Parts: sequence; C-alpha cells; structure tokens
Amino acid sequence: MSKKVLILGHSFVRRLEQFVINSVDSRVNENLNLDCDEVCVYYRGHSGASLQRIRALGISYVRELRPDITIIHALSNELCKRDRTVDAVFRELVDFVISLRYGESVKSVVILQTLHRLAPVRRIRYGVNVHWFNSRVDALNGRIANYLRNVDGAAFFRLSGFWAPSARATKYCDDGVHLNEQGNISYYNNIRAVVVSSLKSLENGG
Repeated sequence: MSKKVLILGHSFVRRLEQFVINSVDSRVNENLNLDCDEVCVYYRGHSGASLQRIRALGISYVRELRPDITIIHALSNELCKRDRTVDAVFRELVDFVISLRYGESVKSVVILQTLHRLAPVRRIRYGVNVHWFNSRVDALNGRIANYLRNVDGAAFFRLSGFWAPSARATKYCDDGVHLNEQGNISYYNNIRAVVVSSLKSLENGG
C-alpha cells in the first residue's frame, strides 16, 4: 500500500499546488514525480490562515486522510502579528506537532523552515518591517530546530536555494513575500527532498 503525504499550510502550499497543476515541465507533477504505487501526495493550503486555523483544519484532514507523513509550512502569518510573541508561536506549534505525533499517530511530522521576507517593490496591503519580521523568523526557526531534535518522528527541514543574494533577486514576487515561478521550482524540489528523505526514514524504522 502506498504511503500518504499531507502538505499542510498557508499560501505557499496553495500556490505550490497551482504551480504543479499548471506546469508544462514533465519533471513536475502533483505527486512530486514519485511512483504513485509508493506514495500519494495531498495538498491543503489556505491563504492568510493563522496557525490556529491551520491546526483546526489540519486535524480534520489528518483524520480524513490518515497520512503517514505530514509536512507543515504555517508560521509566516503568525510572525506578522505584533501581539504574538515568538515564544507563544513556538509553544503553539510544538503543541500541534505533539498532537499530530501522539494524538493522531502520524508517523512523521516535518516542519519547514520559515523564509525571510524582502522589501516589496510595489505597494502591498499588509506590509511589515522586514528587519523586525526576519529577526523573529530567525529566532523561531532556531528554537524549532533545537526542540525537534529531541522529538521522535518529528523533524525540522531547512529550505535551500533562497538565502543567497542572487536567489533573493530572482525567486520572489514583487510583494517580497510569495515565490515566483523560479522560486516555486526551488520550493518544489525542497518538498520532494523532504518526502524522499521521510520515506527512507520510515522504511528504516525511523
């Protein structure tokens, strides 16, 4: 029986799904170009969703789909809110991870690294101070990475291809938040790497 993978989160996940659906590249498809007999991938992305909403929806999706692997990308919108401390967001995420692992028996839970934002080159509706936001991103990513080292069946995945100045100039939309086509190609490749790594870990009993 094939393994089920649930990719859960905010607009990045929704936009990734649209990207793979519309791609004309034969190497890009909804199943991450993986054997359908081995894995089946489900996307559940919600633009603008808070972590609280993603958690509520995510528990429902997990109970419906019973995924072996759940990948979460869900914290950018929380970090924009001045009334949410990094500590509060961290604790809420940890509680979600523990609920999935031990309450819902998800075998593998992976948290994707939250990306920095860039200064927008056009006017946007909900702008934030990018230096303030990015410092919060770094603090939260560090806390999550350290904590998940000690949680069996949970992992933190660092996204590659987005940190060099050249990548920043070519992979973001003009809002400084979302990924353009080149960015989504890198994002797709990262997601695929997460799934392949997680499948191998499950096969090895991890």
